[in-house]
Formats: sequence, structure tokens, C-alpha cells
Amino acid sequence: MWLFGRITCTVRLRFVVACRKLNMELLFLGAKPIPSHAITALLAVIVGGIQLASAKGTRQHQLLGYLWVSMMMYVSISSFFISEIQLWGAFSPIHLLSAWTVFTLCTGVYF
Repeated sequence: MWLFGRITCTVRLRFVVACRKLNMELLFLGAKPIPSHAITALLAVIVGGIQLASAKGTRQHQLLGYLWVSMMMYVSISSFFISEIQLWGAFSPIHLLSAWTVFTLCTGVYF
């Protein structure tokens, strides 16, 4: 799948099969934690890219790191309130990843 601005194209066997316009309204119509979860996750990807491109050890690098950790912590914790796929009661395998992310974020900041 390719993303061009607001148009997504599905590619199979090197041929463009279908293109459609992205509809951001669907994101905002989701259940309560889903829009903020998705937007924060997208912002974390952007901040993470800036963080990796910036010089290590500077004040900007440190502040962006704390911002990134805060956003990832919010994304991880808010995922526990999203239970669209229920394989184990109200939880799914993605919640294991969320728990692991919370653990590694805490240990990464502490150590």
C-alpha cells in the first residue's frame, strides 16, 4: 500500500490495483480512546524520527526523548481501553505488546 498525500493506493504484483482517498473523518468517529490513541501514535512516530535525526546528548534530544516516552506511554496505556478484538476475555495479543512497551519504557527511563 502506498500513501500519496491523502490518496492510498493498493499495489499487487507491481501493478496499481486500486486508489482511494483517505477519509480522516472515520478516525475521529471511532470509540472514545481510539482517535487520541491513533493521533498520539502518529505524533510519536514523527517525534521519534526527529529524535533519531537530532544530535545525541543535547537538551533538544533529551526533551524530545521525554516527550516520545510520554506519548508512547499514553499509547500503550490507552490500548488497554480498546477491546475490539477479544481473544482472551477483553484482551488480545496486542495487549501483551502494550504491557511489554510499558515495562521497557519504565526500565529505559530508570536505567
